[in-house]
Amino acid sequence: MKLDILTPKGEITRHQEQDAVAIWNQHYPSIQYAETPKDEPIAWDAHMVKDGVVRGVAEMKCREMTVGTFFGKFKGEWLITMDKVMDCIAHASQLEVPFVGFLYLVPSKTLLMQTIWRPTSDGIVVPYRAEMTETQATVNGGKANRINAYLDMRQATIMRGRD
Repeated sequence: MKLDILTPKGEITRHQEQDAVAIWNQHYPSIQYAETPKDEPIAWDAHMVKDGVVRGVAEMKCREMTVGTFFGKFKGEWLITMDKVMDCIAHASQLEVPFVGFLYLVPSKTLLMQTIWRPTSDGIVVPYRAEMTETQATVNGGKANRINAYLDMRQATIMRGRD
């Protein structure tokens, strides 16, 4: 089975992710966004590494919408599958590091960063709701009915690229 990121549409997303990581690097040059292999079915996209030590687990999504649309029409809620959230939390829990979500709004060239989960008794630290909804299955299309999390990104750190 070919992974979605390795298809032509997936390649577009891959380039968008690289643009988002470049914005991250401009704002946080001392924390490396160390990607997981794109040719393996790994549930998280990267580890956040500082001074050679893993300090966080990261998931990156790219959306073809502006900041205005995201915070207006979508009320600042990031739709991501609940399975993805729970898989990332499980991995972060094993490492005892936070799980951080990155949402790149492509037309606005804006990266949102939100801590979603922290180890210890904090647990999930971002308001969210979970609902069974029909959404696009993958970057390549299709439909899927599944439990999706709608994460509140209104308190996210907002980063824009510098020229």
